[in-house]
Amino acid sequence: LVGRAIAEPDEKLRAIIRDIFADVFRRYTVAFMRALPDLTPDEVIWRMHFMIGAMVFTVAMPRVQQERPGMPKADPEQMLQRLIDFFAAGMRSPMGETTQRDG
Repeated sequence: LVGRAIAEPDEKLRAIIRDIFADVFRRYTVAFMRALPDLTPDEVIWRMHFMIGAMVFTVAMPRVQQERPGMPKADPEQMLQRLIDFFAAGMRSPMGETTQRDG
C-alpha cells in the first residue's frame, strides 16, 4: 500500500492514503524520539524516511531479483531479520558531524 501511495499519480488518492498514515507516522515519530533522545527530531524523521524506503524496496524484492542478475535469494523470515538488524543499527547510530552541524 505504501508503494502504491508513493507511485500513485492521482493526487486525491495520494492525499487519502497520506491522511490514513499520518497518525501512524506521528505515533512512530514520537516513540522513536523518546527511545532515541540523542537524536534531533529532524534526524529521527530522516531515519524513518530511509527505513520506509528500505521496506518499500524490500516488498518489491521478487521483481528486483528478476531484474538484477546475481541478487541473492532470501526467504521472507531472512529478509525480515535483515531489515530489523539494519534498522536497529541505523536508528541507534550516533549523529555524525555533518548531521550535527546541519540539524
